[in-house]
Amino acid sequence: MAESSWSESELLSTFVSITSASEPVAKQLLAAADGNLETAVTLFFDSGAEAQQPVVCEFRAAQASFEEPRADSMSTLRSSGLPPWYEVVWGTAEPARSWEIQPLAFLQEPQMPFSGVGLLQPANGPCGVLAVINAVLIAQCRLKPGWGPQYQAGDADLAMALVAIFQTVAASNTGAVTLFSWGASQGRERLDVVSRVHPVGPDTEKAVAELLPAFKAPGGLLLIVYSCVATRGVDNVYADARRSG
Repeated sequence: MAESSWSESELLSTFVSITSASEPVAKQLLAAADGNLETAVTLFFDSGAEAQQPVVCEFRAAQASFEEPRADSMSTLRSSGLPPWYEVVWGTAEPARSWEIQPLAFLQEPQMPFSGVGLLQPANGPCGVLAVINAVLIAQCRLKPGWGPQYQAGDADLAMALVAIFQTVAASNTGAVTLFSWGASQGRERLDVVSRVHPVGPDTEKAVAELLPAFKAPGGLLLIVYSCVATRGVDNVYADARRSG
């Protein structure tokens, strides 16, 4: 279907699906672009409007809060026996199904401008983490030759975005990156993981490249989150959450 024949609602829904913008922002930019979807999306990214979008995400996993733990809880792992990096994310619950099925995959809709840098989300849940990865990836891709409405991101772009995220987290703590991978069973059981520490720099870049297939596969987003939590440090994560309210 040619863009010129799209209804207002079709333009609006397509714009929102590409940018995750709110409906008022979508209407404003489509009006400014005289109904041209490609122009409106370009205006959105070039104006920095994506940085002003609130992240709205329904988190239905553990019924746990980010209350500061008791003084002895980090050494005793409370009474659950679960590692702190797990409890800080899920409490004592199992990972939500939406996280277990979430891959890191790009849209394949050539007729949709900028869809090549949009990450798919098959189910509600991990939108906040996806939004961070997508924002870093887009910010980096915009500086590359060939950037435009038809730019198609690939593994190298995704790896670069993840490296930037991990190293940013590491810079605020120890300066080293802890990366998680699945254990021997390869069955993505919630605690069957292996962690290795890498110094910031080429070693981290090499490790991320090697682990990228696991990060991209369904459930790989869990490894990314666990890696960020371990790299930042559980106590720091609790403190960050407390400061943010």
